[in-house]
Amino acid sequence: MANIFPLYLDGAIQVASTATTTWDGKTSRIHVTVNEASAITVGDGTVAGTVLTIMDDRPNAGLSHNCAITFTTGPMSDDTALDTITLNGVGEFATAMWTGSNWIYLGAGGGVAVG
Repeated sequence: MANIFPLYLDGAIQVASTATTTWDGKTSRIHVTVNEASAITVGDGTVAGTVLTIMDDRPNAGLSHNCAITFTTGPMSDDTALDTITLNGVGEFATAMWTGSNWIYLGAGGGVAVG
């Protein structure tokens, strides 16, 4: 049995300010600031334990949009129903950790939708 410890990447916050964004693998934080429907793609991590938090940080709380976050190797590896989560409002967030073979969800806040 292997132990995996959380690893926080301290690169600058990646800002998702366009309709499509791909995680750069340099930071454990992505802030969504785009005021329209958007999509973020999260590829595989490089080090087991890497933690990633994605937060809806739009400046205009009154605007409605969905931010679909797709993990290329999602939770449970083969369950595509869990590969996408959606942030629907300001302050919502989701946190996941790379196990070395797939992402697992650690938690979420607000009205985050899975699947």
